[in-house]
Amino acid sequence: MSKKGLDVVVCSPWEATVVQIVQSLHKQGHRVRSALNGRECLKTCLRRCPDLLIVDEVLEDPSAGALIVELRSDARTCNLEIVFLARPEI
Repeated sequence: MSKKGLDVVVCSPWEATVVQIVQSLHKQGHRVRSALNGRECLKTCLRRCPDLLIVDEVLEDPSAGALIVELRSDARTCNLEIVFLARPEI
């Protein structure tokens, strides 16, 4: 990792989750962009491909799975590293 840190996009429909992750990553020296829905996330990633995408599994419009298919089908983002946020079943 460079001294400048990673360029990360965080996408979750829950603003509190996004804020918590963004703050933590900023403290570690990463550049972080955020999105609250799939459409916004797709636009953000296609505008400038991040080093890492952190996406909530419960994402809608489009779903997290549909978002990943879309990103994988574009030459600009097909090699994007992705981490899914999963919530345990209660």
